[in-house]
Amino acid sequence: MLAASGASPESPHGPGAVRRRCFVAQIEYAARQLDVDLTWYSDHWVAHLRYAGRQQHLVGYAFPLNDLSAAHLADDKVATSVVLARDGVPHIHHELLWVAAEAEFEVGALAVLDRVPVPLVVKPCTGRGGLDVFRATSVSGYLTVVRALARAHRTLAVCPLVAIEREFRVIYLRGGAELIFEKVRPDGHRDWRHNLEHGAVPVVVDDSATCAALAALAKQAATALGISFASIDIVQSDRGLEVLELNSGVSLEYFSRSNAEHFQLAAEVYRRALQACLDC
Repeated sequence: MLAASGASPESPHGPGAVRRRCFVAQIEYAARQLDVDLTWYSDHWVAHLRYAGRQQHLVGYAFPLNDLSAAHLADDKVATSVVLARDGVPHIHHELLWVAAEAEFEVGALAVLDRVPVPLVVKPCTGRGGLDVFRATSVSGYLTVVRALARAHRTLAVCPLVAIEREFRVIYLRGGAELIFEKVRPDGHRDWRHNLEHGAVPVVVDDSATCAALAALAKQAATALGISFASIDIVQSDRGLEVLELNSGVSLEYFSRSNAEHFQLAAEVYRRALQACLDC
């Protein structure tokens, strides 16, 4: 686990950096700490990194640490589920639903219920931040959700609605957990999702037993997918700890905005990731 160290980064306020202001500042901080030459392109979306004759690029939140197939596996909720099931990694099962042909998708949607009965959750196969994620507690409600999502998505992932007691995010880098935090829904919070974008609050986990269990499960999931750098969401319910999903693009924007300590912890995660990219 990383501890905050070194000079603190400062958030930029200029045009082009506002939307990802924490990430931009943190990458600039990491580059200074490692003596890496950094140039931004495409409105701070692409970072060109140069160190000791080597060069790499960051694109969005994607670091050059994962191969393309591993990144695609991690970003596809159904593909992730299939691979984790194959390797016996505890996870929330996600079932594929094709919705490309409107005349046929309702038949397919009903067939999915044989494997994932209501209550359930429907979401795009790819995506993050709780966008277009809906729960359904009846067959009619499920079909209504599917019809609505079919207008924007060709494939959907359907999973059981689990009574989640706690949800965690593990930032995994090359064999270990760099940062673990819990996504806590405040008392009285109306949104059922645990996404920071929808009002959940990040709380860094420091209990050694909990961290060890989460880090071990995250490593199992990352090893199964062959991924080196990822954010891994793990939920706790009466079924125990299970992997919910992975993301190959590691965004800590909302975590960083919560307070100055979190901002610095995220900056240190990115520093270690840059160090791994450039072997510096």
